[in-house]
Amino acid sequence: MSKMKQGFFSKSISYKIIAPLCLLVLVIQVFNSFIFSSRIAKRYEIELSEANLETTNQISNNIHLALKNIVNEMIPVKNQMISFEMQHDMEKKKTGYTEVNVIYQGMFSKLLSSGDNFLFISSMLVLDKRNKIYYLSQNQSVQLRNDNLFEKVKKDYHLKEYCQWSGVISESYYFNNKKEDIVSIFMPYVEYGEVKTIFVVNLSIKHIQQYIDRLSNEQGNILLQIGGDYLYSDNLNKMQLEEDLSLKSILQSEKRDQQALSDSFFVGTKSLDINSWKVYSLLPKSNIKEASSVMGQFFTFIIITTSLVMILGVFITVYFVTKPIKKMRKIIEANRITKERSHRFHSKYKDEVGVLADSYDHMMDEINQYTADLKKEQAERRIADFKMLQLQIKPHFLYNTLEAAKFLVQMNDPNGVDMLTAIGKFYKLSLSGVIDKIEIRDEIEHLSYYLKILKMRYSSIYDYNIEIDEEVKSFEIIKFSMQPIIENAVYHGIKKQRKKGAIIVRGYIEDNSITLSVWDNGVGISEEKLEEIRYQLKHSKQLRVVDHIGIINVHQRINMEYGDPYGVNIESIQDKYTRVSLRLPLKKYTEEKNE
Repeated sequence: MSKMKQGFFSKSISYKIIAPLCLLVLVIQVFNSFIFSSRIAKRYEIELSEANLETTNQISNNIHLALKNIVNEMIPVKNQMISFEMQHDMEKKKTGYTEVNVIYQGMFSKLLSSGDNFLFISSMLVLDKRNKIYYLSQNQSVQLRNDNLFEKVKKDYHLKEYCQWSGVISESYYFNNKKEDIVSIFMPYVEYGEVKTIFVVNLSIKHIQQYIDRLSNEQGNILLQIGGDYLYSDNLNKMQLEEDLSLKSILQSEKRDQQALSDSFFVGTKSLDINSWKVYSLLPKSNIKEASSVMGQFFTFIIITTSLVMILGVFITVYFVTKPIKKMRKIIEANRITKERSHRFHSKYKDEVGVLADSYDHMMDEINQYTADLKKEQAERRIADFKMLQLQIKPHFLYNTLEAAKFLVQMNDPNGVDMLTAIGKFYKLSLSGVIDKIEIRDEIEHLSYYLKILKMRYSSIYDYNIEIDEEVKSFEIIKFSMQPIIENAVYHGIKKQRKKGAIIVRGYIEDNSITLSVWDNGVGISEEKLEEIRYQLKHSKQLRVVDHIGIINVHQRINMEYGDPYGVNIESIQDKYTRVSLRLPLKKYTEEKNE
């Protein structure tokens, strides 16, 4: 002992400081490893169990959203189906089975094309009390059963709610030559307490199983309970599940959401709100114990190695880390005060600092690229919004106009031929080319045919006059800007009064811009409604759905193309007149811009 003490005191001062410090750190860390490793392993076990519950919630949310998406997409298809049936009943039209089946095929295709619905949906049926059955399937070789499926489904499932789910059934319930398992979603149409029509969408159990397997590969072992049936992910050992008697008790429990412990598994349970299916996430205990043991060993190893390199690590950190970090800070500061963000850290290190530097350089490159893409996207979105607004304005009176022309022809009225000629020229101009802007003279020509058609249809209720200065006609206008205004003047102004109406279209240059106005002596607009329209015009850039879509869209298109102060202005006095004006810039039309 005396020799050891003499040898220690004969060492250098650095040794005297470092040796006791290292020994002290080593003793403390070893003591900590025995005290805390077991606690950390236990805590890790708890966290894994909690993570399993979170995984259960995530898996159930994924399945719930997938199924909810199908139900949400079924609702508009069902409403469209009901609207189609009611319209044909009211109009007493006799539509052939084949034609109706084609219409339902379009609805089915729309349903399949929504999101990832095609992954689950195998077939669709429309059943009604007249025993007319329309069915569509991705498998074109199916043969429908001859049973009265409408009465059978209504009896078997006691349909009362707007959306009901079956358990796992065989597809032979509907089709003769199909034996695959399915789940049916029923949406009945009930009128006066009686089920009139049943909209049925069948989900393939095989495809749901594939979806479960995919989720299992990504997020863990999954068991899905559908009524009294279970779908297992490929990762689960079915024999092990059957041998775990306590697991059966958990599966038979009525609790909706729970975290339970069986003989072999940590079990997270979550019920789906949409159909009361249950999702179970099974985490084997052996995995948790193994992970806890590894974590404890790893913690002990970290403590020991940390003790050995702690002091040396301090010097390395100070020299090799602090210096490049200071350099990086200067580069970050330089990029912060410049828009180009062109400064880069060309690190010669391959350690964490070098990786951080490379990641920072890469991030700056991505930010610059993102900024450029964002500018491009904004420009493309502006064009797309313009196209969308333009496509919302479409002629919708063709059917009634052709009916009126048909009546005139049948009555041998010469105006019938004139009306058909006007219709032909009107639609020839409407469908000519894909350009966005035309000359004002072409817009007025298009408008004159429109007025002529309306005049022939409503000859006794109004007269019209077009007064456009010749110098205005060569300037540029966005296509179809005037038609919605004339349409509003006729249908919302002139037709709602008893006296004979008048429409005057004027065009002239005023205040270094072009003014095109439509004046009518119709019923006018109340002050409250006029203020509402003016508010919508003023805030049209923020509005997506508005009542006066024609006028608002015209204003949006003009203002989007030319900016302020161009667009639509409206004046009106109730029961006297309404005047809608378009303000356009003095911009000559050139074909090169619109090719």
